[in-house]
Amino acid sequence: AVLTETVLAALYIFSSNVVIKRINALSTAAMEMEGGNYAVRIPVRNDDELGRLSASFNAMAAGISERNHIKRIIDEAQVRLTAIIDATPDFVATASLDGRVLYMNKAARKLSGLADADDISNLRIRDVHPKWAADIVLEQGLPTAARYGIWQGETSFMARGGALTPASQVIIAHRDASGSVLYYSTIARDISDRKRAEEEVRKLN
Repeated sequence: AVLTETVLAALYIFSSNVVIKRINALSTAAMEMEGGNYAVRIPVRNDDELGRLSASFNAMAAGISERNHIKRIIDEAQVRLTAIIDATPDFVATASLDGRVLYMNKAARKLSGLADADDISNLRIRDVHPKWAADIVLEQGLPTAARYGIWQGETSFMARGGALTPASQVIIAHRDASGSVLYYSTIARDISDRKRAEEEVRKLN
């Protein structure tokens, strides 16, 4: 009886130590993941409650790691895309549904007489066009893009100092999964040289 009790006590102590070690492993892994180490994994050696909990923890860590990997890829792609857009000589911008400017690339800022550091949070579509061109954009361009997805036409941009730049402009409507327009983007190209050539031809004629 004494021997049996001793063996049972030893088994109990051993089993308790194993459980405690497994729980500590879970706790340590959770703290590591909280610190940003999503590569941490817990060995799963038993198909008991703690084993299933460890497997669930590993699956959760793998899911978070995969999402973070995808997010890093998307972030890197956005950085590269922004660099490409900033390098293009064409006017590129986005605007909200109410005509508020959300983004302008370097060429758009230069064409509008704005510095790279200038705040555009209060800038509106009418602020970067002469009146006749703003009327075309707001009354024809945006409604057509909202209806058909895209609009193209000739407009003009106006810098802060009043200088005008004729442009060939495209407006695109961006939609969500339900089809509702989220915002507009525009790409415009300076056609000053073409306009000067057309004027020379008109004078010769």
